[in-house]
Amino acid sequence: MKYICFGYLEPGKFENMSESERNTVFDECFSYNDELRKNGHLVAEEPLQPPTRR
Repeated sequence: MKYICFGYLEPGKFENMSESERNTVFDECFSYNDELRKNGHLVAEEPLQPPTRR
């Protein structure tokens, strides 16, 4: 059985973070992905396009 997991940030929230805060988010995400990959639970990962702002 396979599952899909989406990560979501509220539009505008990420852009309003400091560079340090954004780096922390990336570091946490990459660490978690590495753990999933190491345990054989991560098959693939792909970014999605951000929502269009009007």
